[in-house]
Amino acid sequence: MTRIIVIALLLLVFFFGGVTYGTLQTEPPSIETNEVNEVEIDQTVHADSVTVEEELNLKEKEHFIHKIAGFFEGIFSICYEIMIQALYKVANSFFE
Repeated sequence: MTRIIVIALLLLVFFFGGVTYGTLQTEPPSIETNEVNEVEIDQTVHADSVTVEEELNLKEKEHFIHKIAGFFEGIFSICYEIMIQALYKVANSFFE
């Protein structure tokens, strides 16, 4: 039991150490860009050219994404509550 607690605490220390290191970095990561010859692209996009069918399709995709996000939110909140209750019971057992 103590081995699991020690491993969990070590993981937390390394996690928060990495987060702290990442936030204290002064210079942003450098991204190398390759120079590309300029090519003229003749594309014109008209906002008025979106048809009603495309607009409905986009709304359906948004609705689907929101439903999936809500589903995952429910799953994660239930798992979080179970973990917190289990940790509370373990901590409470030390004080009884």
